[in-house]
Amino acid sequence: MTFTNKKRDHRRELGFPIVALAGYTQAGKTSFFNLVTHEEKTVGLGPFTTLTTFARKAQLPQTEIILIDSIGFIEDMHPIILKAFHATLGELATADLVLLFIDASEEQFPMERKVRACSQILREVDISSPTIICANKIDKISEEKLADAQALIRRYFMEEEILPVSVTTNRNLDTVLSKIDSRLKMQRIMANSIGH
Repeated sequence: MTFTNKKRDHRRELGFPIVALAGYTQAGKTSFFNLVTHEEKTVGLGPFTTLTTFARKAQLPQTEIILIDSIGFIEDMHPIILKAFHATLGELATADLVLLFIDASEEQFPMERKVRACSQILREVDISSPTIICANKIDKISEEKLADAQALIRRYFMEEEILPVSVTTNRNLDTVLSKIDSRLKMQRIMANSIGH
């Protein structure tokens, strides 16, 4: 068993739900991590600012969780890179819930490239965890631009819930945290009903 797997098993033994953050580099996931966990991780320096998973306990309105920040995605992630970071990305596959951050303020063409890259990487990592899309940086755009961004995201993520948010201004942050709470509660209820 690898050191990463041991850490993952230890988190499971603690009994807290695991929520993993994913997204293209500089989409805002580490800023969200810092905000919720009161950490001061470095943000915004480009690809691979986060090289390994970073986990901290966080208190939501109703639930205590372990929040994990994973490496930022890049377009056309080379198979060698994917293999090298497989253990890190594997945290996404074993999480109870994944929050995928997308920068909704970008122009349509680069945004589509990045959304497509996120979709491909999540498929390659074989994510089966429930996923919520956080359309971030809405403080920088109009309602019309947000609607366009959501429509673009929907083409690649047809089933997932999309939540507009601004981590910088805390806009809709309470909605995101409450949604995490409710999704985890629903999963506990379903698991208990299956167990009985």
